[in-house]
Amino acid sequence: MVLELSSFQLYDLGQIRRSPHVAILTNITPNHLDWHGTMDEYVRAKQNILRYQGKEDFAVFNRLDPCFREWQKCTPGQVRWYPAEPMEELKLKVPGRHNQVNAAAALAAGEIFGVDPQAARQALARYESLPHRLELVREFEGVRYYNDSIATTPESVIVAIESFPEKKVIILGGYDKKIPFDELVDKVVGQVEAVILIGQVREKLFELISRRKQSRQESRPVCEFADTLEQAVHLARKLAQPGSSVLLSPACASYDMFKNFQQRGNLFREYVEKLA
Repeated sequence: MVLELSSFQLYDLGQIRRSPHVAILTNITPNHLDWHGTMDEYVRAKQNILRYQGKEDFAVFNRLDPCFREWQKCTPGQVRWYPAEPMEELKLKVPGRHNQVNAAAALAAGEIFGVDPQAARQALARYESLPHRLELVREFEGVRYYNDSIATTPESVIVAIESFPEKKVIILGGYDKKIPFDELVDKVVGQVEAVILIGQVREKLFELISRRKQSRQESRPVCEFADTLEQAVHLARKLAQPGSSVLLSPACASYDMFKNFQQRGNLFREYVEKLA
């Protein structure tokens, strides 16, 4: 069984004092600070994935995240690192360097369980993106529309931006989890053609982007407000030029406007498919 555990679920592991036989750690960045209160408490919850392991268990760390050098002290288990050095370029259908790193994590876990490396590489080469994860919805009027609704952190949006070399229009915003947007704003300003802002944090994002544009004397991105996701899709259509991409990659949770990120992504897909 393979499980992706949230910080809330990992917090509960502290109550039952259990950790998995194989724990894979991808990265650690601020998230859900509205619930955990502080970054220290968030980290403490995350470390429960290691804290109750035994000597026969495994911790598989991303070597590209330097904080994990300290985290390895949290487990009595056996430590493995990925990706290999030098990093292998795997044949994948899914775009982006982050997916290369994720695939390396899968190979490392497969090795622990005795999976044939060649069979694992063949399986990875067949893997297609899941719904709401840089999911190509449609190409229309020379513009590609991607549903990345699961991107609920600034870091995941930065990854999305870096995955596509073409010009981009991004739909950003949602529920405020009290996390910093500074690195995302640094990436957006000058590298994204237009941003359509929605949800609870749209004014905050507008102010941050505007100040950064002014300090850098940059004209991009153009910023527009949308009251609904449907309005945002139609604005994106007007702003996107042939050969560019439109990304629903919000950097925020969905709870201010939607039931969950799945509903947000499904509605985006519906609105894009209705464009005519």
